Amino acid sequence: KYINVLQNSNGFTLIKSGFYTANSITYSQESGDITSILITNTDDSNNNEIDVFLEDINDTSNDYFIIKNVILPPGASILLEDNVSFDIKKYCLKINSSHTATVIIK
Repeated sequence: KYINVLQNSNGFTLIKSGFYTANSITYSQESGDITSILITNTDDSNNNEIDVFLEDINDTSNDYFIIKNVILPPGASILLEDNVSFDIKKYCLKINSSHTATVIIK
């Protein structure tokens, strides 16, 4: 799954259960069983502050951060491979991004 995240995206949904739309593309997801998340800062001149977190679908005030306030320089990437799968019936995967980014989820 490839997703382009826009600048100043707060609480942008990467994965949630069932059908949903992100950036005018409709996705269907039935599992939170993922093995990796690759995030690349696609902004040519600005550092990108990134958060990746799970949001409790029954209580959206509960966020569980996988990474928080990580700074990616222009063109830099981060690969997350540890503890990235989740129970899709309880959580959705979200991102905060201060600048444009590309996210690849496997």
